[in-house]
Amino acid sequence: LSCIVLFTSSIFDKKYSIMDAFYTLATMVFLSLGLKGLLFIRSYDAININSGTLLVCYLLIVTCATDIFAYFGGITCKKILGEEKTHKLNERISPKKTVEGTIIGTLLGVGLGFIFAYFALDNILAYPWYDYLILSLALSIAGQIGDLILSANKRYFAIKDYSNLLPGHGGVLDRIDSLLVNSMVAAIIITLIEML
Repeated sequence: LSCIVLFTSSIFDKKYSIMDAFYTLATMVFLSLGLKGLLFIRSYDAININSGTLLVCYLLIVTCATDIFAYFGGITCKKILGEEKTHKLNERISPKKTVEGTIIGTLLGVGLGFIFAYFALDNILAYPWYDYLILSLALSIAGQIGDLILSANKRYFAIKDYSNLLPGHGGVLDRIDSLLVNSMVAAIIITLIEML
């Protein structure tokens, strides 16, 4: 029904194009799948008490640690090496992100995520250690890709922030973009691990 309303609006409203309808639909699907992934992970509490809560904590640790350490790692490298000697990750999409920051964020995000998973989740999930390492690495990389995808989206539509709700942070969606992508990736990988 919502799809019909969206696309019908693009026919009768001159200010609302077919591209706007597709953009709105894609955003709704992205948000829905991300939140569904988060609910899936949280639902592990039904299987084992606190396992869903710990999985969400793990997801937050990997995502936030990667984001924070990539930011501070990039700033530190710019100060030590000089801005001109650092390597831009993708200047067209996100001019401040550096390859050095990305590497530092990935290493520390994976490290902290692995340590938390190995000691906090191992009694509940009992996966082999390498599954925690693979999951942490996949989440760290996926979170950064999710951040770049949403940044590319902002560049395409020539907007600085998604909303004014969190001034200086790009809006709420900019704060949770990596988390939404990671919740989808985690749900898929955890399902595959459980199946194998």
